[in-house]
Amino acid sequence: MSVESGHCSVSSGADSAVIASIVSRVKSGGIFDQFRRECLSDADTKPSFQNLLQRVEGYVSKFLSQQKWSPNINKNQLRERLRKQINESGMLKYGIEHLVEQVVNYKINSLFWPQIENVVKDFLGIQDIQVIPSQPLPQITKSLSKTNSKSSLKSDEINYQSAKIETR
Repeated sequence: MSVESGHCSVSSGADSAVIASIVSRVKSGGIFDQFRRECLSDADTKPSFQNLLQRVEGYVSKFLSQQKWSPNINKNQLRERLRKQINESGMLKYGIEHLVEQVVNYKINSLFWPQIENVVKDFLGIQDIQVIPSQPLPQITKSLSKTNSKSSLKSDEINYQSAKIETR
């Protein structure tokens, strides 16, 4: 997989197979359903959802009030015309984008990323590595001395202190 300017693009069939396997694990493990439930349960509490709902309900009411009712009306055609007008209005597109920003983007780092990371690590057989320093991490110091009013580099002292790496 290659990463160019922040976007991922699949570069080989092997990459596609790995991605498909990981996505399959996410879905079969119920993680995707958990993400969907989490987002949907949070979406209807957001002001942007309430605003969108009111706008759509108002649009539908206005559309229906302009229709001539008869027992022979084709309801499927009526639904299709309504759907087409709503989609062409752009109301849903921008309303849903704003709602996604409020709900999904907020949860990416806190909820989604850690779980996806665990699935990928499990798939690749990677164990968490934890660095526990026994002493402070390495420090680099330079000593300068002044000779005849000029600063000169006397020596470079590099002090490496050990750090333990343990795996869980």
